[in-house]
Amino acid sequence: QRTEEKMRQSKYQLSCVVPVYNEASNVSPLLQSLQQVCERLNLSWEAVLVDDGSSDSSWDNIVRLAHGHSNLSAIRLSRNFGKESAIYAGLLYAWGETLVVIDSDLQHPPELIEQMWSRLHDPASDQGVEIVSAVKQKRQRESITREVAARIFYWLFLKSTGIDLKSSTDFKMMTSRVRSLYLSLPERYRFFRGLTCWFGLPEATIEFSPSDRPESGASRWT
Repeated sequence: QRTEEKMRQSKYQLSCVVPVYNEASNVSPLLQSLQQVCERLNLSWEAVLVDDGSSDSSWDNIVRLAHGHSNLSAIRLSRNFGKESAIYAGLLYAWGETLVVIDSDLQHPPELIEQMWSRLHDPASDQGVEIVSAVKQKRQRESITREVAARIFYWLFLKSTGIDLKSSTDFKMMTSRVRSLYLSLPERYRFFRGLTCWFGLPEATIEFSPSDRPESGASRWT
């Protein structure tokens, strides 16, 4: 954990914001994958891990890893506030010129960060793009109840806002300007993927196929 003064003096090319909820076994392999990707890209980077009131040993593992990684920031929420609050906290304490939000359950492949970085920073591909979203080609296998609930939610959201989130995702890379805009919004209850779409900023997408979760490995997020 770093003091705010020291954080303000730090500047990274990439900040990886990772909300964590009961993912004790995945924190270490995810961090290793992020490190490998950033080393291939030759980036100065940091990881901001936000423990959202986990009831397993996630926090203990994060603290242990922090002792061996000077570029890892550890934030612990006092209880389980939900993924949206964890993302907000991570963005609040991330200081990279570019930021990526990625889940800790390894359903978001860290290897895609290379493609996302290229789309965001290669002037020959998409000039002016400020957000790159990694979108699932299909939803992974899940319960019928969860699938039906998701379909109903996206339909209602489209009807009420005009924004189609059916293929949207929290796996996003963005410029620091998008981060600043998001943090400046007055909303008390936030919806990350909805608000970043609502900005209307130039956005590119990359498709990927998530692996099916094991029967006991349902998403921790509601």
